[in-house]
Amino acid sequence: DPETLNQCEARLRQQVSDQARLHTLEEENAVLRAAAKFSETSGYDQVGALVISRELGTLRGRLLIDLGANDHVEIGQAVVTGEGIYIGRISSVETHIATVELLSDTQSRVAAATEAQNTLVGVIEGRGNGAATLTFIPSSLELNVDQIIVTAGTEEKIPARLPVGIINSITRTPKDPFYSASIDPL
Repeated sequence: DPETLNQCEARLRQQVSDQARLHTLEEENAVLRAAAKFSETSGYDQVGALVISRELGTLRGRLLIDLGANDHVEIGQAVVTGEGIYIGRISSVETHIATVELLSDTQSRVAAATEAQNTLVGVIEGRGNGAATLTFIPSSLELNVDQIIVTAGTEEKIPARLPVGIINSITRTPKDPFYSASIDPL
């Protein structure tokens, strides 16, 4: 019967639509739960923002968020994911929007420490294409592959101990006072 078939197809379309909506709500719920957990334990004032635009290229890595000066967003403030992972800093602010310079942006620099010790070990510099390098590591300091790197907290608006990335590889040159390490941003 064609009418029964049409009714079944309509119910199937509705169920597919409901399932997609449920999946979206489950993802949003997981993000909000992670943000709430980080918010409870971090001790920092936080505001949630939505990404409204992104520029991810070979040299640049920037996001445009839906908060600005009216929301007390300031240049230099740390930007973290809901789980508390450092992804960049505010680089420009307008009334209702702000630009985030991502960790991998070639203009990005942030002081870094190891997770185990809260001492400055170098500077993380963006390399573009989602990559970053830990530079100016004193040759007297031993770092290892798979070590977690965090923010050092030496900059005014970037708190210490925010997770940043994991050391992927180390590059040393004999007699050089410093060495570098490739970082996989979290």
